[in-house]
Amino acid sequence: LAVAKATKMQRTPIDDQIVQGLKNTADTYLAEGILSKRIDVSTGFDKSFNASRAQIAQTTAQ
Repeated sequence: LAVAKATKMQRTPIDDQIVQGLKNTADTYLAEGILSKRIDVSTGFDKSFNASRAQIAQTTAQ
């Protein structure tokens, strides 16, 4: 609980680096036996929201 409270959440655009990081985590879980089969983590992301997020950020910065 203390770790969750101390974690600073930050909005960030979804890019290939973010997806690759989660893929690496999933691959580690597979190697350690936590996952029983390989999963395609990229299906959990929708990069189309990046454009609207950027527009909102630009509007609020003005």
